[in-house]
Parts: sequence; C-alpha cells; structure tokens
Amino acid sequence: MSATTPLVSVIMSIYNSHQTIIRAVDSIICQTYQNIEIIIIDDASEDCSVDIIKEYIDKDNRIKLIQNNKNMGLAWSLNKAIMNSKGFYIARMDSDDRSHCERIERQVDFLENNPKIDVLGTASRYVDENYRFVKNITMPKYHKDCASILPKTTPFIHPTVVIRRTFFDKVGFYDESLRKAQDYELWARGMNCAYYANLADILLDYTVPKNKSYKTMLQEIKVRTACAYKYHFLLSSLRYTLIGFLLAVVTRF
Repeated sequence: MSATTPLVSVIMSIYNSHQTIIRAVDSIICQTYQNIEIIIIDDASEDCSVDIIKEYIDKDNRIKLIQNNKNMGLAWSLNKAIMNSKGFYIARMDSDDRSHCERIERQVDFLENNPKIDVLGTASRYVDENYRFVKNITMPKYHKDCASILPKTTPFIHPTVVIRRTFFDKVGFYDESLRKAQDYELWARGMNCAYYANLADILLDYTVPKNKSYKTMLQEIKVRTACAYKYHFLLSSLRYTLIGFLLAVVTRF
C-alpha cells in the first residue's frame, strides 16, 4: 500500500443533518489517526447540510461529497460510499454522533495486531438529542459472545464499527431492500464466515432517538424474523424481539 493511499475510509450518510453535522465531521477531522479519507453521501437533503460540507471540502481535501438525486436510504448510500472508497479499512460514522479523538487510532491498532478480526466495534456513551448523558453501553468483547447475543440483538453499535474491506468480499454489501436493521442483517449474514470483536473502551458518543415509531419497530421485527429463519436461530430471536416490542409499547405510555 502506497503512502498516498488512505488506510481508513470513513463513510457517512447524511440527510437534513445541519444541526449535528458540524460536531460529527469535526470529530473525524480531529482524529489522532490522520491517514484517512472521509466519504459523505448526501441522501437528497432539503436543508443546508450540503453547503456545510462544501465549506469543509474547501479546507480539507480528504473529504469527498457524493449527492444522491433522490432519497435512496441508508443501505444504498453506505454501499455507494464503500464502492467509492479506497481504504483498507472502512469506518462507519453517523451524522448525529461524535467520535472520540483517539477512536480510529485505537481500532486500527487493534486490527493491525489481530488480523483474524473482520469487524471491530467499541463501547459508547449514549446521549439524548440535547447531548445530555443517558448511560454507557459496553458491547460483547469476543467473537463467541458476539455470536451468542446475535439471536437476541445486534452485537455492535453500528456507527462504532471499523470493517476490513475483505469482509465485504466474503459477505457482500448492505441489503438495499431494507430500510431498517440493515446492519443487523449484515452481521447475521457474516456470523459464520467472519470474526467479530468490540473494544471495551468508550470511543463514541451515540445519540439515542427520542422515540421509535411503531412502523420502525415492526420493520425491525420483520428483519429479525427473516434472519432467524435464514440463519437458524428462530426461537431465541422471536422471543427477544417480541419481548422488546412489547416493552417498547408499554414504555410509551
């Protein structure tokens, strides 16, 4: 790999993100690990998000903006970003979160020293939409623990992951037919041919949505159920998704 080739491609999809995008982009620009490119897909925003990104591009040539002509959804946009990336590693980022300054450096160091691991996440600090602390979340550290919780829930906080490019060669890209739980389906698909891990360190502030709509919850249950049938963890998956749905309904009142 030449010195001019980015080792890490940070991919981000934005949609009407002007209220949070500055904090998100600043947190990537200021990383202690600097051998990166930042690929931002604008999913047909109707606010000033694109104007904000263009101001960044004038100052930092590592940033590349791709604009969708119409709203295509997260999975399509992430796949577009991956296909336009050059990095050996693909780092996820969301437009309403904040990466801690040493996040990418810590993850790259781990992956360079653990070549067996394909996808590496981290713990997170959960905050609300006003950026007030909610709780800290630690994810399962080892692959066997990631695999054991997959029938119940996702083993990763999606915007924390750094993924080897070779993972997509083995598993394929995000399923563009899905509008929700695309990451869960991807991890389920890769469970038997890839290795997962999480750092115990809190390296990202994750913004928790205020409320999930019933439509969103039902879409997530549909994806989990389909994965349960396909990847043979039906009973456990159904049990936990139905319990989660009922709890979500109850806590709304």
